[in-house]
Amino acid sequence: MLANKVQFTLLNNTTMLKSKTNQFRLLILFLILCINYIIFCRNRKPYDYSNIPVNQFTCDTKSHHRDKFLTSNFFTLKSSGGLGNQLFETFSILGIAKNLQRIPFFNTKDRDLIESMELLSENVPRLLEDFLLLPIEIDNATRFVQTYTCCSYETHPLLKCEQSKYLVIEGAYFQSFKYFEHLGIDNIKNYITSSKSEFILNYEKHEMIPVESSKFKICVHIRRGDFLQDQVHEGSDSRFIRNAMEFLRKKFEKNTIFYVFGNDPKWVEEELKDLTEAKIEIMRTPPNLAIADLKFSIKHCDSVLITAPSSTFGWWLGFLSKNQENVFYRDIYETNDQVKYELSVDDFYPKTWNKLGMRMEDGEIFGN
Repeated sequence: MLANKVQFTLLNNTTMLKSKTNQFRLLILFLILCINYIIFCRNRKPYDYSNIPVNQFTCDTKSHHRDKFLTSNFFTLKSSGGLGNQLFETFSILGIAKNLQRIPFFNTKDRDLIESMELLSENVPRLLEDFLLLPIEIDNATRFVQTYTCCSYETHPLLKCEQSKYLVIEGAYFQSFKYFEHLGIDNIKNYITSSKSEFILNYEKHEMIPVESSKFKICVHIRRGDFLQDQVHEGSDSRFIRNAMEFLRKKFEKNTIFYVFGNDPKWVEEELKDLTEAKIEIMRTPPNLAIADLKFSIKHCDSVLITAPSSTFGWWLGFLSKNQENVFYRDIYETNDQVKYELSVDDFYPKTWNKLGMRMEDGEIFGN
């Protein structure tokens, strides 16, 4: 009996020793894999689009390929730009492809790009579905280089003559509605409402502020945070916000409610707490659910006020809203926003929108 007990104890100790040895081996293997992955990431070079020959602007009228494709370096996606920036870039490339009768695609050889699609795949999956996943064949590719400015429309008529199988539009931002307006606003709205994410749907159903359907809904976008510190943009100004809201309340002369969107709801609450002429609802949407705000605009915003003139998310709130003649934006040229030096007003703001200025001496708001 004692011998059996000793034997059992020895077996048990041996088993525990083997188990600990296996755990140690697994730990070592895991550490080796982690080190190899880190080395791989450090050594992996970004895809070099400069290896692709530049377009020579000659017109070849003979088609050499049954199917022709178009892509971009997708600067904004790879630099983890916000949803507004990524929507501009992706819709613009889709629009350019449609105009040139080419098939849009993402270059699978560009690993940084392929790994940067989480934001769009979660929020606008149907938009990504319109792009193929293909590797570029450099021998059958041509590159067209745009200027790296944000907010102007730039294209070249001879691109329609380009017969290369793969055409790469190299640039950044592509922030002009003229690249994609021909897709149709209803079609664009369908892309925006395509997400079936449970997180987004649950937020809209259970946490988003209920809508007062009987009231005229003015949606105000306020951008602060990084815009106050990046030395490029100008954040929303308290004086302009308050005076412009009062201007719109008087203009529409209706039973009005304001829905206020932004990245600093606590600041908004403090700044607007004494405004009592109309009801104000502050939207507290988490940044990762920002698409819910755009969907709200599609369904409910009768008017939109953009208080930070270079905000692309504010722009999309306006562009997707119910009435394009009721979109108002601050005149960028009366601010210190540095984007004004690379922005074409006619290319960035639709003609139906309304520019608002503010007189510095008394804060009076005036329209264009």
